[in-house]
Amino acid sequence: MLDIQIWTILVQGLSFLALVFVLNVVMYKPIIRFVQEREGRLSEAQGRVDALHSKIEEKAAAYENALNRAKSAALSEKNRFIAEALAKAKETTDAAHNEIPAMLETFHQQLNKELEASRLILKERSAHIASEIAVKVLGRGI
Repeated sequence: MLDIQIWTILVQGLSFLALVFVLNVVMYKPIIRFVQEREGRLSEAQGRVDALHSKIEEKAAAYENALNRAKSAALSEKNRFIAEALAKAKETTDAAHNEIPAMLETFHQQLNKELEASRLILKERSAHIASEIAVKVLGRGI
């Protein structure tokens, strides 16, 4: 039959407890401490990553905001320049339109003067030419 000795069980139990204690001190606690330190470093790194990510988002939003303001300012400046150019062009064309009738009047006056001068010259020359033609046709002087 089975002969159980209490002292053997007791020695085996004590050696088991001693082994658990030694393993706990030598192996389990260092591993647990290493895992906890690693988790701490990882959570700290994740916190830094999250902080950097939020800074990046803030800076991107500020950049977009500044870009939109610059675009708006450039567009308003462009529109102002266009309005000024249109006003100046209208002013120039209006001035030209106002000058045209005066220029036409001056042109007509000068044309009439030249016509009168040409008529006088033709009148003087026509008499001279008529007498020359008459001399040539009649063969004698008039």
